Amino acid sequence: ASQREDCVSTKRGLADALCAYYAAEGMANAPRLLGSLGLLFNPVGIAHGITEGARELVLLPWEAAARGSPLGVAKGIGLGSLKFLGHVSGSLLSSVQAFSSATAGSSKGSSSLLRVSASRAFSRRS
Repeated sequence: ASQREDCVSTKRGLADALCAYYAAEGMANAPRLLGSLGLLFNPVGIAHGITEGARELVLLPWEAAARGSPLGVAKGIGLGSLKFLGHVSGSLLSSVQAFSSATAGSSKGSSSLLRVSASRAFSRRS
């Protein structure tokens, strides 16, 4: 008669075995998960977009004021506001797009999160 060592006889034993397995898998795959900037959004890109937008928001009206053009100041405020919104929304959207790509799938066709959570034995079979 063959005996299996990996059998669990109680619900508590099964729960403990599952928790231990997924905790070990989580620890083993934590660098892959946390190393993905797409999964953590891109705070550096967002900060860069905000600073570039703020720079143009201030600089465009300032340059027009230095030339002594009241109409230019008004145009500078309008154009600076548009550029600020463009930089901020562009950086936020690219960050969301990177996050979506990281969670939805990769070039291999499987989700990054799925690869992190799938067991090695299952991954080898498919």
